Amino acid sequence: MTTDNQGDSGPSVTMELLYEIHDAFNSRDADAIAAFFAEDATFYMASGPDPDGRAVNGKSAIRKVLADRFLVIPDMSWDFIYGYTAGDRAVTV
Repeated sequence: MTTDNQGDSGPSVTMELLYEIHDAFNSRDADAIAAFFAEDATFYMASGPDPDGRAVNGKSAIRKVLADRFLVIPDMSWDFIYGYTAGDRAVTV
């Protein structure tokens, strides 16, 4: 994932940024969450038809799938178990 405000110099993905994103997820505000993703980002849902879940491609699709999910599960929350960064990529569990 990359943030939109990083410009052409490349993203700076840090653990602090992951915590900010985690807080946005727990706010259940799909627009706030989507603001952290680049237009061409891929978000992997925890479950789905593929071995690694369900891939959601594109910022607007990510926003929509999360907004729809919050309508079905309004009290959804995320626990930050662990995370790591590598260049412009990040993984959280």
